[in-house]
Amino acid sequence: MEVIGFGEEDHRAWVAAGWAFRYVLDEASKLCPNDKEVIDALDFAAAAGYLQVQFIDAALATRIANVIRRVAEAESGKTGTSSSMMNGRTPGSRVCANF
Repeated sequence: MEVIGFGEEDHRAWVAAGWAFRYVLDEASKLCPNDKEVIDALDFAAAAGYLQVQFIDAALATRIANVIRRVAEAESGKTGTSSSMMNGRTPGSRVCANF
């Protein structure tokens, strides 16, 4: 299991199977191919198995959260409902609302 943390509280984390975590990071990377800082952070996260957004510089954290939100929106649009892959944590949910 892999995790993307958006805050210190448990409800602000997305825990998923490794394949889903890597899929989100890969799709996020494709959305910002010219942002080296974001790409480096996502590459590190893929290697480490976690991404703790709350501990990253605020400007970079915002860019990362925004690109992850875009992936969630795209996945939600494919099914017409909240993506099961994102466990319902799509834009507007408590996890993504702060970014």
